[in-house]
Amino acid sequence: MKKNLIVLLVIALVSVGLFAADPPAAPTATDSFTVQTNVLGVNEMQVTEGDIGTATTWTGATTYQGYGISNENPILAPTAPIAYLSVISNRRAGYTISLTVAAMKSTVGSVDSYINYDIKLNNTTVSTNNGTAVTKDEIIVVQSLTGLTGISYPINLTVNATQFAAAVEGDYTGTVTFNYTAR
Repeated sequence: MKKNLIVLLVIALVSVGLFAADPPAAPTATDSFTVQTNVLGVNEMQVTEGDIGTATTWTGATTYQGYGISNENPILAPTAPIAYLSVISNRRAGYTISLTVAAMKSTVGSVDSYINYDIKLNNTTVSTNNGTAVTKDEIIVVQSLTGLTGISYPINLTVNATQFAAAVEGDYTGTVTFNYTAR
């Protein structure tokens, strides 16, 4: 009988172990937050005295004031760039730049006199045409950008030496205009 009692006790203990409830799961928790921002567009351009390289700020850049030609020693075709068209942009879709040039003009009374010149930018030369402004669209085309980018394009100038030598006296002024367009 003792054996039967021991067997029953063993069976009871094993049964309780087999049918016992699972222990409660360890407590868990999940939480999250988002991180977001809005990056503003940078679409800046200026004519500078020097090449800004790959700089992405205007720190150290000097704005170009213009090209003067002296009568004593006229430099009508400088070998080095006279200035740089510097651009800082993060425009994802890129940008284009057009160029408009107007001849140097002197007006005395109602008589206009002109001295023409050529501007070379990005391996393209645009020539002035007396009293008619000349525009070259998309002289620079940047298809896309992957981040904030700085770049400078050299600007070269060649003045029409024959017209300069034969010009009547007076103050002559011409205008070179660059137009930046975000794509």
